[in-house]
Amino acid sequence: MVGQQAQQFPARIPAGTCYRDRRDHIHEYAPQCMAMQVRIGRRGFAPALQYRQVASTVWNSREVNLAVLKSRKTNELSALARNGHHGLMESPGTAAGQELAFDNNTRLEWVDLPVQVRAGIEDLLGSAVVTAENQRGGFSPGMAARVRCTDGRRAFVKAAGQAVNPHTPGIYRTEANVMRQLPARVPAPAMRGSYDDGEWVALIFDEVPGSPPQQPWTSDELRLVLDALADMSRALTPCPIDDVAKASDELRADMLCYRELASAPPADLDPWERRHLDRLADLAASALDHLDGDTLVHLDIRADNVLFDAARAWFVDWPWACRGAVWIDSVMLLLDAANHGIDPDPIVAEHPLLTDVAPDHITAFIAGLCGYFALHSRRPAPQGLPTVRSFQRAKHVTTLEWVRRRTGWN
Repeated sequence: MVGQQAQQFPARIPAGTCYRDRRDHIHEYAPQCMAMQVRIGRRGFAPALQYRQVASTVWNSREVNLAVLKSRKTNELSALARNGHHGLMESPGTAAGQELAFDNNTRLEWVDLPVQVRAGIEDLLGSAVVTAENQRGGFSPGMAARVRCTDGRRAFVKAAGQAVNPHTPGIYRTEANVMRQLPARVPAPAMRGSYDDGEWVALIFDEVPGSPPQQPWTSDELRLVLDALADMSRALTPCPIDDVAKASDELRADMLCYRELASAPPADLDPWERRHLDRLADLAASALDHLDGDTLVHLDIRADNVLFDAARAWFVDWPWACRGAVWIDSVMLLLDAANHGIDPDPIVAEHPLLTDVAPDHITAFIAGLCGYFALHSRRPAPQGLPTVRSFQRAKHVTTLEWVRRRTGWN
C-alpha cells in the first residue's frame, strides 16, 4: 500500500464472510474460493473503500489471492478479491486487527485422495498424473481437478468418499449411469471411465478447455446458453435414457415444501409469503401436473454447470437428469440469471423454448422452487457443504420476488 509496508499476521477468513461491492452485489467467501456472487438488492450499506491509498493491508493471502484492507480513517475492514471486486467486509463483530478465521476444508485436492484411489484413476487414464489443477467452484466437498498425465493427455476428474459426504458417491454413480447413455451429439464432456471401490467413487471426463459464463450474467452469454439448451433439447427428445425418473417423481418433495412450511410457519417468514402461504402451497403442488414430458432434462442448469469454449456452450454435472417437460431447464437458467439482476419475464415472453408454455405452469414451477429454497435454507448445512444454505437463502429472495411479480397477489 502507498507509503506503508503491508503488515502480515496469521489471519484466516471465515467461510460465509460476506462483503458488498460498489455495484451492490453481495459476495460470500467459502473456503479458498468465491462460492457465489449474487445480487440481493440495495440495503443502504456504508460505501466501500474507494481507493487503495486510504487503506493499509492487514492481511494478504497468496493462496486465495485475497487481501484484507483496513481504512486509515474508519478502521473498517474491506476485501480486495481475485476478480478485482472491492467492498466492505460484513463479518459481524470483526474489528480491525482481529484474527479472522479461514477454513480451507470445503473441497479435497488431488493429493488428499487415498493412494489406491489415485492409482485406480491413473490406471483408467493409462498414464500417471503429473499435474493437477484443483477446481474450487460449486458446493461438492469432493475433489475436482483438471489433470495432465505423463503422456501429455489431459482430463477432468472428480472423486468423493463416504466419509467426505455420505450422499456424494451415490450421486456420482447416478451421474455415471447418465453419462454412459448420453448421445454423442449432446454438448457434454465424454466420460472416459469410472472408479468405484464401494467407498470412493471417481469419474473421469474429457477436459473441456473452457471457462464458466461471466458473473453477473451478460445478456449475450445468457442468450447463447438458452439457444444451446434449445439445440440440446432436440437431441434429447424423445428421452434417450429409459432408467431415469419422471420429473414429477424427482421433484415431488420439492414442489410440496410449501405445504410443510404451512403446517408450522417459521417466525421469520417473509410477510407476503406468510400471508399467501396456503395459496403458494396449492400453486406449487399444481406444478406436478405439468412437469412431465419426453425430454431428458438436466435439472441443474446454472452458471457453474456451464462452460464456454471457442465454439459452443457445454453442460456438465448431470446426476439429477430426469424425463420431463422441455422447458424446465430454461426456467432454471433464468432463475440463475435473475439472481444477478436480469429480468427473466421478457425472455420468457419471447424465447422459443418458453413462448408456447402456459404462463401458470411456469409460475407454479417457480413457486415450487421458492418453497424448496424457503424450507431447505432454514435447515442445518449438510456434511461437507457449509455454503449451500446461504446459496439457498439468496435463491429464495430472488425466486420469491419472481413469484410475487408473476402472481400479482397483494
